[in-house]
Amino acid sequence: GAATAALLHAGAPTCPSRHPEFRIAMLIPLLGPAPPYLPYFVASASRTAPLIDWLVFHEHLQLPWEFRQLPTNVKFVDLGGGGLAELVGLKLGERLGLPLRNATTLLRSLRLLFEHWSRLIAEYKPTFGTVFEDFLGDYSHWGYCDLDMIIGNVPLFIERAELESQDIFTYAFGDMNALYLRGQWTVHKNRRDVNEVWRRCSHLANELERELALKVTNLRQGLSTRFLSAEGCYSSEAVRANLRVKIANKQAVGLNVPSDDQVPYVAGSVW
Repeated sequence: GAATAALLHAGAPTCPSRHPEFRIAMLIPLLGPAPPYLPYFVASASRTAPLIDWLVFHEHLQLPWEFRQLPTNVKFVDLGGGGLAELVGLKLGERLGLPLRNATTLLRSLRLLFEHWSRLIAEYKPTFGTVFEDFLGDYSHWGYCDLDMIIGNVPLFIERAELESQDIFTYAFGDMNALYLRGQWTVHKNRRDVNEVWRRCSHLANELERELALKVTNLRQGLSTRFLSAEGCYSSEAVRANLRVKIANKQAVGLNVPSDDQVPYVAGSVW
């Protein structure tokens, strides 16, 4: 009862509403309509407010009316029609020093591909520290994850040592024999050398134009699309770059879909 709660909290330090040193920006592009599980993601993300902001980048997404009152740490950023392709194309073209004509072709290809194959945006997760750099401001860290998750009380799981000592940390769900950065949860220090590890992967850098041309050709010919996961080259190059990388077993195993399993969810915490 109330007396027990008072005893448990007696003398306990007050938890600040915002961490005094660290702030993580989780960067999430969302192409297409809002998925049906988005309300659950948003509700659970609110529990991370002391440490994490969730920046969801979209193109004229029509939000359900209940999202009008969003948690303060969940921010939907409207980039306008074709805005994601434009931002990815401009930032990568600029960083790679592409001539204007090449950069224009790059942007056109990305716009076409994102329009017909929205999942492709996940291939560029390693570049998010560059693509969204104008939104990172004073954030100490940035990261990427997926939307089809219940976030839970993540600040209780993130260790201070991970924020202080690791350049990149990622959470797995027990498959520790697979040494790669998980697309479901990877966080980076917001530092130029860390943010540009992607340039060590040819399909994102010196062969980006060729890779996009192949993807466009396959799309127009109705062939299977090429998808190069961020969990491949990028994971290897992060280690080769002599960065401090940590893979920790802190991710819950997902439910099968469809599933009859029930998971208690109370005040933002999963039990």
